[in-house]
Amino acid sequence: MRGRITTGILLLASLFTVSLPYYVQPAEAEFVIKNLSNNHSFSADPQIAVSGNNLYVVWEDFAPGNWDIFFKRSRDDGEKFSSTINLSDNDEESGRPQIAVSGSNVYVVWQDFTLANYDILFRASTDNGASFGNTVNLSNNDGRLPDPKRSDPPRIAASGSNVYVLWVDSGDLFLRISNDNGASFNDAVKLNNNVAFTRAFARPQIDVSGNNVYVVWVESENIFFRASEDNGDSFGEAVNLSLDSKNLTEPKRSDLPDIAISGSNVYVVWVDYAFGDYDIFFRASTDKGASFSNAVKLNTVIGLSDLPRIAVSGSNVYVVWDDYNLAEGLNIFFRVSTDKGVSFSGPVNLSKSTGYSISTPIAVSGSSVYIVSSVGNIDIFFRASTDNGASFGSAVNLSNNHGGSSDPSIAVSGNNVYVVWEDYAAGNAEIFFTKFIPNKSVESTKTMLLSTDNGSTNIEVTMDRGMLEPEQPVEFTLKFLVPVTGEPLQHVNYSFTITDEDETILVSKPNMHAHEGIDIQSVTFSNTGSFTLVIDVAGLGIDEPYDTRYAGMTSTALTVVPEFPLSILAVMAVVVGTSIAITRFRNRLLGNNS
Repeated sequence: MRGRITTGILLLASLFTVSLPYYVQPAEAEFVIKNLSNNHSFSADPQIAVSGNNLYVVWEDFAPGNWDIFFKRSRDDGEKFSSTINLSDNDEESGRPQIAVSGSNVYVVWQDFTLANYDILFRASTDNGASFGNTVNLSNNDGRLPDPKRSDPPRIAASGSNVYVLWVDSGDLFLRISNDNGASFNDAVKLNNNVAFTRAFARPQIDVSGNNVYVVWVESENIFFRASEDNGDSFGEAVNLSLDSKNLTEPKRSDLPDIAISGSNVYVVWVDYAFGDYDIFFRASTDKGASFSNAVKLNTVIGLSDLPRIAVSGSNVYVVWDDYNLAEGLNIFFRVSTDKGVSFSGPVNLSKSTGYSISTPIAVSGSSVYIVSSVGNIDIFFRASTDNGASFGSAVNLSNNHGGSSDPSIAVSGNNVYVVWEDYAAGNAEIFFTKFIPNKSVESTKTMLLSTDNGSTNIEVTMDRGMLEPEQPVEFTLKFLVPVTGEPLQHVNYSFTITDEDETILVSKPNMHAHEGIDIQSVTFSNTGSFTLVIDVAGLGIDEPYDTRYAGMTSTALTVVPEFPLSILAVMAVVVGTSIAITRFRNRLLGNNS
């Protein structure tokens, strides 16, 4: 069995904000888990793609007695799945599948050990995955040569009728393009500069927007970028993005690039490695890659920052990465930019209480940010934000079984979130699937991360009620944190105030003291409406004068809703009235038979 790295984790976030409305975020919801492989063999490395109501899942499976590439589809939003199709169906070793979708066209590529050599194979479907065309060998290496080439795991992207497949072949980076939905491919184009890479893997990534094709890769321990504005027919010169992030007297090794695009904006992240110090860097282009901003280091603590991932929606750019230190172990950090990468929020530790954590890609849809991950390869967790990452709902354990769970993959269509993963609950590795609709659920708690006006203190505010209602007590748990490290502050002196829309003070609690950086305030609202919570930190210390380095003020908006809002009552009245009318009419037709 080929060695594989199975990583993943629970992520997720409360982002700092100074004055942010209170929104109910998603948490617990009903969902059904389906076993897609269900063959009592070993199934691994699932990937999922979605187009409208059509779902497509591909994975590698040992059921035939060797590793093959299996495929399933659903035409009804994941309610039912088709029979499994063996796409590779040979006696050799097939693995590392990747999938892309464009309209009714489904494309799958994988690495295959054919003719005593690793090649890149491709199959296409033009009927929503009902059937697939013949297998195409894109790399077409001959293992019988004295020095045979090895094609390493591919990447794929699709836009309209264009399909792009990228892979590394014995140290060179190649791209092949189809302009007719995969029916035929142009000759392979070499994208890298040197004769052969100094490293075995180039870790390429590709992204496409209309006619624009963007590729990043590792070459000679640097991050290189090339762009095409004509569907890949020609490419601009290769640009070394990581050069200005390096100290040339003590050069670092750059690796693990990731790329995201939105319109003419291109965003790239990567990691720079030096002994005892791994850093996450970011660069942005607003002109389709013609020029880039200066490199920005996103992590703020010296340590081992690794595996960056990036996602974008409109002007919002989201970056997550792993960060290791001896005190807290491995955690996930998160930063967001709301101005196309010009500036970023402060780093936030998203997995501080979740244990061993490794980041995974983010899925975004409009203002919603979704993260699915595994914690210690034990369970699959899901978290969501519906306010551009400003706050996240509670974690939901999707797998929640006694077997190991890992390698989650996520896809989003509208408000529906689809997740697949590798699960050992049955005693062997199976591919599990679930559909999750977070916007239809209401959480029982709400957490926000606020920042004082001068940025001196972060305050994590957790309310024990998912919805604020009159005459229902709510507890506010306040955690006062150091902005950079997330460590709790000691002996915090503060005031806790709530005002209404007329700035009338409803709750006033001066001279409060959080001995170990944590305090609880209980409030009961007597009326509905909009309110403002103000927290004013006077400083640290048991007695005055206080240490004012952490002094500052922050506020956030709260909304108290009636138990049954008037709009809901109006809808209920219409529904009830309509139901009565329909029942009476139906009874007349059926002779009072119900």
